[in-house]
Amino acid sequence: MFYAKKQVVENFGRKRHQVRSLYAIIDMAAFNPLTRMELDRKQKIGCFTYSVSLFENTPEEIYPDLAPHLCLIESPSFDADEDALNYLHKSEKVRNAVIWLWSSYPLIELQKHLQIFLNSSMKNGREVLFRFYDPRVMPAFFNILQEYQAERFWNKIDQCMFWDTRIGQYQLYERKEDEK
Repeated sequence: MFYAKKQVVENFGRKRHQVRSLYAIIDMAAFNPLTRMELDRKQKIGCFTYSVSLFENTPEEIYPDLAPHLCLIESPSFDADEDALNYLHKSEKVRNAVIWLWSSYPLIELQKHLQIFLNSSMKNGREVLFRFYDPRVMPAFFNILQEYQAERFWNKIDQCMFWDTRIGQYQLYERKEDEK
């Protein structure tokens, strides 16, 4: 197994890392048009200043309003926008639309990595969009990954955390130390 589920995290405490960056995947389908307009203009709520669509250069690119966005929240070279963090913390508990990732990879490289997991093949051969970026889907996603898929997913991700509305707490998954 390439990841370990940690104990439930009561409080989301950020720790500054020397080499890792904090990212958020924001499922824009769960947000209102005003927020999507802010994204289009790269205006503040601050978290969209350094962001890319996971649908960019994919067949789903024709649905920009529904696209999940990968946002660089904090890196070793700059601090997080506190207003943006507060907005996301408030939103994630109401909208089930935010997943936190820690990775040492740059934004564009992580985007390309995550795009690999957007589509899945059905038994009949049909390709479908797989919403792994939905916090309600994430636990099942980890459970259905075959070993080679889990190895591939965790290859560029150190930790993954999301608000689990079923239990009202954060769930934290991380790559096992021996797999790093």
